[in-house]
Amino acid sequence: MSTFLTLVFMVTLIAFPILWWKKRKAKKAFGADSEQYKKMTLIKRVVGAVCVLSFFGVGATAPSQQPKDNPKPEVKQEQTVKPEAKQEQAAQEPVKQKHIYDDAKSVDMMNGMGTKVIGKVSIIEAESTDVTQEVIEDWYFNYAKPHEKDFNYFLILYTDKGKKMGVLCNSALVTKDCPLDKDKHGETYSQARSGGTIMGPTDDGHLKPLEKK
Repeated sequence: MSTFLTLVFMVTLIAFPILWWKKRKAKKAFGADSEQYKKMTLIKRVVGAVCVLSFFGVGATAPSQQPKDNPKPEVKQEQTVKPEAKQEQAAQEPVKQKHIYDDAKSVDMMNGMGTKVIGKVSIIEAESTDVTQEVIEDWYFNYAKPHEKDFNYFLILYTDKGKKMGVLCNSALVTKDCPLDKDKHGETYSQARSGGTIMGPTDDGHLKPLEKK
């Protein structure tokens, strides 16, 4: 409907000045009381009225340009994890076991003059209460034995005993509560005197005190 009214408006808008010119020409040629003049006046008025009506009709029937609704930004809802779920998740996660040899350090073993490195010693520092039989066996079978070619011997120093006692692993034997002295050169320690409990490996993967003869 809007297209049709637009077409009528355009045609009548063009026709109106033409009819106005013909009306003026008829007035000059035949006079204001002539039939030709009156006829052109009527036609011009009708075309003018149609032009005006079609103009308003176009405005009334034109589709309204309503602004598009701006889409609201999507708000992401954060998932709230309940404390019970966090505890359950933490319980399901595997706990990484800490070994005493995780903090082992390699120390140079010096000659008697302190001028030359002649080997390596693995040293661990821990309190004596933390060095249980289970800990010693784990240290021996899973650390000392697999690395016996990398070090001359292995030590666990008791920090609560002034580092004058500890566990010594030399070759296939382990001496628990072994008296120790710090070497004059370097940061290594050696057995001060006899003492402590000497243990050896068993076939079932444990360390057992050796029987004294």
